This record gives sequence, C-alpha cells and structure tokens, in this order.
Amino acid sequence: MPNSARSYRSGIHQGVDFGCPERGRDAVAALDGRVVVAVGDYKTPTVVDFNEVLSIAHEVQGTPPYTLVMLYGNYVVMDHGAIDGVGHVISIYAHLEAIDPAIQIGGWVAAGQPVGYIGNSGTDDAAAGFADRAVHLHWEIHVDGRYLGEGLSAGDTREVYTALFAGPSAEPPDGSAGVPEAVFTRSGVPVVVLEQTSGGLLVRTPCGNTAEVSGGIPVEGVRVVLDPGHGGTWDSGAVGPNGLAERDLNLALSDAVLAELADRGIAAVSTRTGDYGVRLSVRAELADVLGVEALVSIHHNAPTMRTGDTPGTEVYIQSESAQQARADSARLGGLLYEEITTALGSFEGVAWSRQSDAGVLRVFYPEGGDAYGMIHGPSVPAVLVEYGYLSNPSEAALFATNEYTRTAASATADAIEAYLLTGRPGTGFVQQPRVFDPVSPPGRCDEIALD
Repeated sequence: MPNSARSYRSGIHQGVDFGCPERGRDAVAALDGRVVVAVGDYKTPTVVDFNEVLSIAHEVQGTPPYTLVMLYGNYVVMDHGAIDGVGHVISIYAHLEAIDPAIQIGGWVAAGQPVGYIGNSGTDDAAAGFADRAVHLHWEIHVDGRYLGEGLSAGDTREVYTALFAGPSAEPPDGSAGVPEAVFTRSGVPVVVLEQTSGGLLVRTPCGNTAEVSGGIPVEGVRVVLDPGHGGTWDSGAVGPNGLAERDLNLALSDAVLAELADRGIAAVSTRTGDYGVRLSVRAELADVLGVEALVSIHHNAPTMRTGDTPGTEVYIQSESAQQARADSARLGGLLYEEITTALGSFEGVAWSRQSDAGVLRVFYPEGGDAYGMIHGPSVPAVLVEYGYLSNPSEAALFATNEYTRTAASATADAIEAYLLTGRPGTGFVQQPRVFDPVSPPGRCDEIALD
C-alpha cells in the first residue's frame, strides 16, 4: 500500500502492488487516457549494478528520481486529464514484462485496454535472474501531482483505496448523475453529502456545519463504521500517566482494525481520519446515511478502579426499551467482549482496573434512557467499547506498545467478522443497567480544511 516504508531504497511506496500467479498476463488501463511515457526496452542490470544504484539511495537517505525510474522496469504512464471533482489524474503501470505493441507515446487508450504484460522487471529478483519470482503489477495513481494517499495514515489510506476500488456510484434509472451519500474529501476526511451544487457537493462538516467541496471519492459498499472516540484540540479524552492521550490511542487502534478488516474483505470506514474534532451527531449521521451493519465506538476508560487479574473491558449497548436490550447491539457487544477480554487476558503481569459490574451492559441517565451519545444517537446497531483503563499506570504502559494495538485490533476484527458471518451470541452480559451521567462533550469544535 502507499506510504509503506521501502528501506532497501530509503524511500516510501507510492502505489499498490497486485500479485499475479504467472507473468505475461494483461495489465489494463484503469481509465481512458493518453500515453505520455512508454518504456519497453528496459535492460535488466546485474545484481552488482542493481545494488550499486541502491547504495546511492542509502547515501542520500532517499530515492532519487533516476533510481525510482530504474526500479519501475518497463512501465507506462497515462495522463487522464482533469476529472471533475477529483483533479488532474495520472496513472503508472510498472514492473511490466513488456508493453503492448499498440502502445505509443501520444496515443489514446481506452479503459480496459491492455497497456502491457505483468512481470517483475526492475526488481531484485529479475536482476538475480528469477523471471518468475515475485511477479506483480505496480500501479500508482497521482492527483494534482501527489500520489493518492500521500500524507495519510495506513488506515486512512486503506479507506481511500477501498472506496476507489469499489467503483463509482451506479447511474440511476432516469439517467441523471448519482450523488454519493458520503465521500472522502481531497484532504481525506469522510463527510456526509447533503446535495450536489454547481461547484461540487454540499457536505456536513466534522463540526456539524455545512460547506461546499469540489468533489471527492464516494464511500460505498461499507458494512462497518469505526468511531475513534474524542479528537482535536478540545477533546483529548483520558490521558495516561505516561502522557498517552486517549484521542491518539483510539485513532491508532481504529486504523489497525480498519487494516484487519480490509485484509478479511470487510469494507469499513472511520468517523475521523486524523486528530480533529467530530460532533457525536455527525459521527452517528455518517453511520446511518451509509446504512452500515455495525458501528463500533472505540474508547479507553478513566478513572482507575480497584485492580486485579482480569481485564475490566466494558461494552455499552443499545436499548430496545427500558426493560430490554436491542438484540443486534447486544450480540455485537457480546462478541466484542468475548474476543477482547480473551485476547487481553493473554498479557502477563498487568494489574487490570475493573468495576464490579464490568461486561456487556446498558448505561442509563438518572432520569432514564441510554446515556451515551454514540449509543442513543445512531439508528444502526451500535456499541461503545472501553477496552481498559488508560488512567491505570499498568495498563497505560501496555497500551503504548505495538503489541497491544495488534492484539486488540485482531480481536476486534474477529468479533466484527463473527457478528457479520455467524450467529454466535457472545458472552459477558450484565442484566442490571448501570445508572450514570457521563460528562458532556466539549462545546467547542474547530473546523478543518476539507479540500
């Protein structure tokens, strides 16, 4: 994926690699466009020459353009022109075994037409003489001079490319252009679309206002919304004794869960893709507009309670009535509690903070009704997970590790996958609702750039 480190050349990956079981298969144009570069006479260097070029990249601590071109092998660059609501688009097809004979510089190529044949030219395997090893197409897409995903986190990049590969909205029967329900703006922010305008799209901003954007990538085919709680200058959430802010921890975990779900073929999106504020109503609206099957709000708790050997994970679920939990929310919550507590229980030496009624439960205002905005706000099945206590020094130290993020993300994805694909009921249900009046979210919210 874009933004992955490429330490062998002291650089960053700018595209997507598509593996192929055999060389020689067609690499086809993604869009209509004109060929601006076509290199089909690439000469494979020796291993010594290949490594000498890479050594220069290490010396300068980056990948010089001439090195990058060498690493493309045989490649084709297409100019797709200015696309309304997107920008000026260019695509690159690299590591080709050969380019198609019909490809000529300046020639027009239709979407789906072969530009070349997949191989491994420009790779270390090819330099070593292994023509059938690591065969793949390296594909890049650039918008207004920047590769798609530049500057985004791994989870955000996956979201953008998942939406990209899902394809455009289907055209309505009357032939009018479809307006997407939500888009990723050009700055990578997911927003709900209110209507089409002469200049682009009118959208709901993260702070709940409206703004016009020039366009964006449609968010489609999404089954799950993840909600990394808190965010922005005015809402850090809990802060651990080690200085770890909940807003950052929640976002890192959400990104990791997005990656896990993507690996399992489950399309998901998050309510925020960076450190900025998002109103609770806006988070809920995104999930409802997309009509997802599950909304999981990710949090870490405070203050510290009495400690022990068992994780104090809590999962808050929706009510059907004052007497009864909503069945789909309860099942999702039970699966999350089961998978997360089992996974966290594998960590040794942690003094876990825990309330006596920790589990899968409903939380009511003193006057009645579900207390948390991410529980009573959405219409779709929703839960709020407090994975543990960030205020607890023992847990905060664990939460700061990559191993925790990997473990918690995998368990969360396991639970979501089980919810979508099985009838498992989950465990950890607490019958008696807790009565609690949570702190209201900050009233202040700073808008961010969308275009």
